[in-house]
Amino acid sequence: MILDLNGIAEFPVRVRLEADPAAVQPFTPDVVEVLAVLADLAVQKGTGEYFCQARTTARVRLECARCLAPYEAELRGTADFILRPESPPGQADPFDDEEYLFFRGNDLRVDVFEPVRQSLILEVPMLPLCDENCRGLCPQCGTNLNVSACTCARRQIDPRWEGLRGLFR
Repeated sequence: MILDLNGIAEFPVRVRLEADPAAVQPFTPDVVEVLAVLADLAVQKGTGEYFCQARTTARVRLECARCLAPYEAELRGTADFILRPESPPGQADPFDDEEYLFFRGNDLRVDVFEPVRQSLILEVPMLPLCDENCRGLCPQCGTNLNVSACTCARRQIDPRWEGLRGLFR
């Protein structure tokens, strides 16, 4: 996702960037496939720096943690970062931080995919579920209980707990 500010004279400006889904690797092991990545950026110019606020969106295919079925989800995040000139070679950069991206000389083209990716990683659910009421897989035969019922015998209760059976009826 290349942000190109060359030739833009008036700020603030809004820029919409779209990443090629084929070139984007899944963000985390839970993301099976990336279908689309968009970033809507608001860019303001300061003294030699450009302040960027991005609203990020990704359509992804996740794997349900209960039934292991793939499903589509939309992730929405935000990213704030600053574009600034790169320090001359051999000079330590006091701004070497994650919130800074650097451009070389007067070429105002910068790859902004990394802050976009990081904002989307934070939006991946810790426990991805295809549905809040997902019934998961049968622990004995592996049948997807959302699709069909299985004929497996239910677990036998430990005889020491048998006296509590009547409490929950």
